[in-house]
Amino acid sequence: MKKHLNLIISVLALIVAIIAISCSCCKKEQGTSVEELILAKPEIVVQAIEKHQANLKAEQEAQLQARIDANLEKLQNNPNSPVLGNQDGTVTIVEFFDYNCGYCKHMDTVVEKTLAKNADVKWVAKPLNFLSPTSAYAAKASISANLQGKYQEFHRAIMSNKSSLTEAKVDELAISVGMDVAKMKADIKSDNINQIIDDNVKLSREIGLNGVPVILVNGKLASRGLMSEDALQKAIDEAKTTNNNAEEVNVEVVDE
Repeated sequence: MKKHLNLIISVLALIVAIIAISCSCCKKEQGTSVEELILAKPEIVVQAIEKHQANLKAEQEAQLQARIDANLEKLQNNPNSPVLGNQDGTVTIVEFFDYNCGYCKHMDTVVEKTLAKNADVKWVAKPLNFLSPTSAYAAKASISANLQGKYQEFHRAIMSNKSSLTEAKVDELAISVGMDVAKMKADIKSDNINQIIDDNVKLSREIGLNGVPVILVNGKLASRGLMSEDALQKAIDEAKTTNNNAEEVNVEVVDE
């Protein structure tokens, strides 16, 4: 439906552009019709559509960034969100993911390698329950793991799991990393942990996300979907450069 609406908007924009161009040309070339103009310069059609699509994309990206900015504190500093890497890192990666998502599992390998190479990066987990009922069970179990001080071990175990992710499998993985499963099961039913996952889902919707994985780096959208290790590292390096430039500006202001 949304694609159809965008197509209609593009066509309307094209018509407006053609009329504007034809009116301008007709002032100089009396007798030139719109049809003749298009036949003589068919590239006008492509240019009008491309321009509208570029404008539409820029507008959507600006709206997305505004929503991210409005929710930045909840994204980066929610005490209920598990954190890996440097808790006080100068660069913060926020990832929305689902434990039943194959792409998310692949992305986790990239994140793990990247964190190992960047001692000043903080990774914030936003597990969701998009794909299946066991996604919700696993997401809640991961928050319990965080409360038990076992988040990294449990997260890695579940992300490296190759078999079907059933509730029994989640329990098995929890036992394998030394979690108290009885406490985990009680946590999963608790209002507190249910609210944490509900808040993650609500946050993803407020921002306008409709898939996983999604990666934000220092409050900027880095990827909707998979990123290569090189691409993620580039985003981190750019964030570090931005941080350094901001620090230099602050120093100059103080010096003055």
